[in-house]
Amino acid sequence: AFATRVRTMMDAYRQDGAARVYWLTLPLPRDGDRRDIARAVNAAIRVAAEPYRAQVRVLDLAAVFTPGGRYRVGMEIDGRDTVVREPDGVHLTPAGAELAADEVQRALDADFR
Repeated sequence: AFATRVRTMMDAYRQDGAARVYWLTLPLPRDGDRRDIARAVNAAIRVAAEPYRAQVRVLDLAAVFTPGGRYRVGMEIDGRDTVVREPDGVHLTPAGAELAADEVQRALDADFR
């Protein structure tokens, strides 16, 4: 059901193929129950994007922030250990959000060079 909702939104955003859509997966949260939900959401996003691969890019933030499915509070950015997750174990810090934005910018650069 969630994949159908996401697919409907993707279809609207891609404007009959005239626009490109960048959809971000969820970094996995610290809590195990929420982690299972995030994995299901991320799988639904990938399924939803399949018919629109020419216009929809799914950017895997789970791989960036939680590689191998392992939660981490911080990571190295530009050679410095940086806290990227808020104490709630779900949300990104401003530094984490900046890293996520950099991922989007890299995708845009790759698509529109």
